Amino acid sequence: MILKEGVSMQNLHISMRRALIHADNIWKAFGRPEGVTVTSGTEGKHSAGSWHYYGLALDFRTHYFDDPHEVATELRAALPPGFDVVVETDHMHVENDAVGRRLEAIWLE
Repeated sequence: MILKEGVSMQNLHISMRRALIHADNIWKAFGRPEGVTVTSGTEGKHSAGSWHYYGLALDFRTHYFDDPHEVATELRAALPPGFDVVVETDHMHVENDAVGRRLEAIWLE
């Protein structure tokens, strides 16, 4: 696994470790010996309400894959229900929406 310069994993929710482990193994299986490259964690600018700010989302580099959707399909299959995997134009966004929604419900009580 590689962290792009400036990426912060500070306050990353423990549930995201599963996404990191599976992504790293899948990237290696798709020919990336270094594993997954994390391009965004808890730092950076994201949309309002983004799970990145709560440590529940990560972005992964995909530009070197011919078909990142194929990689995303493998990652979705490896992750438990509640994780969302979205292929963007220049990266893959992975979030634990299930934990986020549970926390959101508690905050709004």
